[in-house]
Amino acid sequence: MPEGIQALLALPIDTLALLAGGYLAYRLAYTGRDKTHSTIDMLFIATTFAFVTSAGRLIAATYLTGPIVLNLAGIAVALLAAAGWRRFGSKWTHKALRVTRISLSDRETTAWDSMLIQEHHTAAAILVKKTDGSMLFCDDLHAFKD
Repeated sequence: MPEGIQALLALPIDTLALLAGGYLAYRLAYTGRDKTHSTIDMLFIATTFAFVTSAGRLIAATYLTGPIVLNLAGIAVALLAAAGWRRFGSKWTHKALRVTRISLSDRETTAWDSMLIQEHHTAAAILVKKTDGSMLFCDDLHAFKD
């Protein structure tokens, strides 16, 4: 087994749970929306969710006992926070930044990518320009909805 993995697995279970909770929550919150994330973005977002895992563990300690149960509860809290962020938080934050004219960016590289991450936006028509210069157009995408 590589030395780095051995060192990682030698960490205390609480530390591993924080790392796992942070990373799993990051994946849940940003799968399909992380194309523009750098390694440092991923690291700090996962660290933020690791903090949420830790907070969830502390809150659960009021009602539960046992390190495994507490770690699982902390990870569950982080996953719930990630789901909430993905479903509501990022949209509300983006909207608040737009309304206050702080930022208009959604960090997506194309208008198509921006549209795809917004669940309430759907395409009404699509035009495809082929490499030979010819074009294909569809103005009734309802037939392809499912």
